[in-house]
Amino acid sequence: MLALNRTAWILVAMIATSGCVQTFNPVYQADDLVYDASLVGSWRQAKSMDVWELKPGVGKSYSVTFREAKGHSSEFVAHAAKVNDVTLLDLFPTTNAADASFAREFHQVPIHSIYLVKATSPNIVLAAIDHSWLEAQLNSGNSGLEFVTIKGRKIITSPTEKLQKFFSANSDRFTNELTLERTSD
Repeated sequence: MLALNRTAWILVAMIATSGCVQTFNPVYQADDLVYDASLVGSWRQAKSMDVWELKPGVGKSYSVTFREAKGHSSEFVAHAAKVNDVTLLDLFPTTNAADASFAREFHQVPIHSIYLVKATSPNIVLAAIDHSWLEAQLNSGNSGLEFVTIKGRKIITSPTEKLQKFFSANSDRFTNELTLERTSD
């Protein structure tokens, strides 16, 4: 197993357990997309050597590379979407699985990972949903969302419109924060 530093463990926790919402469908429609140039740059958590690099992508997308201090990297395409009064970030893996780092290991099925964008300046603050709460909502059948379970993980299969309605109405449940600070590189 890889020896992971503090930031890597936080990312693993966000993706695997703390509530990264995983969906087969994107959380955005083309009309929902927003582009914020202040997101472009190199970012890291305090006291971490792992780097998140965001570059302009095609249209209103971002090309995201997560580089671990040990040299492994994962690549994603990201879209920010304004849904009602919240901004959601949709990450989708683009890295070939053979080249994947630990972050990619959680994306072996090509799925979208959804985060709430709480701030973009001076730091990027993302939040993952409260996983226990989401799990309870899905298990109870009260969420109105469809899902499948793959290797113990629930992946939401609902169409974009249902995703938007549910996540914008429950934005207060995105409580697991990750703060990224701009690097001087």
